[in-house]
Amino acid sequence: MNPQRLLYKLYVFLLPFGSFFNMGSEGLGFWYYISLSQIIMTLGFFLTVPGALVRKEFEKPMLKWLFMALFMILYTVVCAVVILATRGYLYGESPFSVVPAQLVFTSLFLMSIIYNYECLNGIVQFEELFPIFKIQSTILLIVGFIQYFTILGFGSAYVVCKALSVIFCVRDPMYLLGTDRGITLFGTEGSSVASLCLWLIPFIFLYAYYTKSKFYIVEALLWTFLFFNTGSASNFISFATVLICLLAVIIRRKVPRLFLVGAFILGLVIALMYTFYDLNKISISTDGNHDLHYLLIGKVLDVNNSSTVIRASTVVNDIKVFGDFPLTGIGNGLQGYEFKKNAPAWVFNNSMTQDLLSGSMGIVGGGGSFFASYLSGYGLIGLVVFLLFMRGYRRDCRRIANNLFLRNIFSIGLTIFMYSAWYTVGLNQYVAFLLALPYAASKCVATR
Repeated sequence: MNPQRLLYKLYVFLLPFGSFFNMGSEGLGFWYYISLSQIIMTLGFFLTVPGALVRKEFEKPMLKWLFMALFMILYTVVCAVVILATRGYLYGESPFSVVPAQLVFTSLFLMSIIYNYECLNGIVQFEELFPIFKIQSTILLIVGFIQYFTILGFGSAYVVCKALSVIFCVRDPMYLLGTDRGITLFGTEGSSVASLCLWLIPFIFLYAYYTKSKFYIVEALLWTFLFFNTGSASNFISFATVLICLLAVIIRRKVPRLFLVGAFILGLVIALMYTFYDLNKISISTDGNHDLHYLLIGKVLDVNNSSTVIRASTVVNDIKVFGDFPLTGIGNGLQGYEFKKNAPAWVFNNSMTQDLLSGSMGIVGGGGSFFASYLSGYGLIGLVVFLLFMRGYRRDCRRIANNLFLRNIFSIGLTIFMYSAWYTVGLNQYVAFLLALPYAASKCVATR
């Protein structure tokens, strides 16, 4: 087999598995957040892309991504210089102690987009990835049910889970039993399972619908059971979105564009509520923190829930930073210079945020949300650049119009991204693969 094809398929296979192996966390620092799929992607990138450049096959669709990434990188560096000159160190850290991580992740995201483009547009047909998705889903389901039965108290499941956690990046069963956060699969927390809804879960459900395959129907039912028992609001909301979009596909054959607009507005409204409404005034019952009402609505606004407070606090800071520096922003990764000033009262009442407020964790960045951190980092200047980029990317998305199967996978994932990127999702490997799907259309066999 062509080594480039083999390497790309390995990269795709590893996407849902994080670092895959248990690497520990002591002394790894920043590298703790680099997944094995990113390492394989980097290797594949340097084996594939330079050759395309030499052969002058680096096509125009990628230039917009390159310019966008270069803007983000150079703008952040300039802002770091300005902040260092005008405001100096914060909590003993220089702006340049936090900027490198932003530059690395932005660079990795750009490399992922280009690598996926080069491979999906000429090396691998999208259909060749179907068996990989099937294997991924099966492995994840097995691990998910082992964790589920461990939480229920089955001793044999506990033993297997413990053995897996020694070798692979699977949570220790004591964590699962002690935190009441539900299954985590290969992620660090329960909410990380929601990332699968960006492309893998839509693939499973749509393939089951289109082919009527008994295997995929069973897998879809098993995933439904797991998602309804994860105990994570992010997981439940993302999975509910998949089901709603699937219903739209059954009725109208495709996901309506209105879903994308509505999802974006919903995420924006939540971000504005965090910022301008006193969430302490909202009475939320936490008697049953796994019931549907709490998972759909309550937890998103529950300021007594530590994970909600940590995520929401960075969104609030981002929105207020944008209000204070609307034209230029403050530089992505440097939002922490304003965090303590912008933190709402409910942040000070939560024990888990004290490290953020005291500065013991260093300079707080823009958090995990792409839209809010982008606005606060780059301001209206960045917004103009982003809109120009989107004008070109929308043209790229038209490639997918004649392939309903691929288009619907993309549309479901993008619908989830449009609201979750306001408070939980940034530019990660899952998002890179999702946003590269339109480039697979030219080499993908037309289906459905």
